[in-house]
Amino acid sequence: MEFASLLSSQGVFGMAMLTLCCMEALSVESQATTFNLLTDQFSLYRFKREVIDHNGKLDSWNANVPVCDWQGVTSDQQKERVAELDLITYFLVGSISPHIGGLSSLTSLNLYDNNFLGNIPREIGHLSLLKHLNLHRNAIEGSIPFAVGNLRKLIEMDLSGNNLDGSVLPTIGKLQDLQLRSNNLGENFPAAIGRLRHLKDLDLSLNSLSGINLTGSIPPFLGNLSALNYLSLSDNSLTWVIPKELSHLKKLKGLWLSGNNLNGSIPTFIYNMSSLET
Repeated sequence: MEFASLLSSQGVFGMAMLTLCCMEALSVESQATTFNLLTDQFSLYRFKREVIDHNGKLDSWNANVPVCDWQGVTSDQQKERVAELDLITYFLVGSISPHIGGLSSLTSLNLYDNNFLGNIPREIGHLSLLKHLNLHRNAIEGSIPFAVGNLRKLIEMDLSGNNLDGSVLPTIGKLQDLQLRSNNLGENFPAAIGRLRHLKDLDLSLNSLSGINLTGSIPPFLGNLSALNYLSLSDNSLTWVIPKELSHLKKLKGLWLSGNNLNGSIPTFIYNMSSLET
């Protein structure tokens, strides 16, 4: 039975039937073959139900429009799956539905500049093909779920401009770009950052919302990030001195430390870093 006929011809009964059709597939998440365009449509429909769409941006998300033509949705025609969800500046209000985890072929999820509330659902860890995750400028709270560590192909993650707290950060093997500025990361650096060996761009600036600062000294483990090109730690009330371990960052082009309370003079090794531009 097609998705369109389930919704348009049967109304509420049709939606109930669709739920039954998709329930088994969505509950057996380890079996990728159970997911298809029908379950993607169902996941998106449930996503829509948990948000307020003041501007009607998601009006095309209905049974009369093929999912490949839904606004903000890009499909992989060969796989017949939803590949990208791009809802930039849609001004959506609500929570990120756990059903987002049903979009198992998703490679890019961009919810930049909305008003999503609550926590990042742990089901996001089911998106094993995800390469780009952008939740910048929302109102998301809590810690980054451990399940994010399952995103082995993730290259870019922008969680800046939210209310995330805590020092927990899962280890994500291939991550190259991590943006966490303007959050409430608390008193300690997420220690797992030192294990992100492929990281090229790291921004932890402006973690002083609600008077909570990323206080303490610059941790020496940042010197383990040998691939790093850009590092921003501005406006965090950091103290003590710049650790000598930063001299290991041979590829560093940009370093921002303004708005802190660092002691002493700029160490000599900073001037000797030939790659440094800023």
